Amino acid sequence: MANLPTECWVLTSADAPYIIKEASPSWHALWQFSERESVGKPISKVLNGPRSDRKAGAEAVLCYVRDGHAKTNCINQRKDGTVVRHKLELEKVQDGILGTSRGITLQLSVRDLEVFHDGLPVCPPTASTLKRTATGR
Repeated sequence: MANLPTECWVLTSADAPYIIKEASPSWHALWQFSERESVGKPISKVLNGPRSDRKAGAEAVLCYVRDGHAKTNCINQRKDGTVVRHKLELEKVQDGILGTSRGITLQLSVRDLEVFHDGLPVCPPTASTLKRTATGR
């Protein structure tokens, strides 16, 4: 099994659709996309495999927009189809949004997917989030 980086980062534009501006060599190695395949494209078009946790990513972006900072556990699919889980932190920088991944591990089973999201919350719930959860909407 290939060695995974312990940390990597990606810099995107500050506004939707969050265009990838630059990424660390370890980010490219982890996700298996070259600079040519990723820079200049929306991050959602690059890290969007069918086994990616789109909900966690969307909630992190909402929290970031609201608070200017976000942390969450994420699951994304690499170019070769393998699934990776990581702790994602989004923070505002002068040139956009810096996304840093740490605690990077390969996803080994479906059970891991179910247990994994019980970890770090994306951001504290708001009254509207609690209401939607209670009503199922």
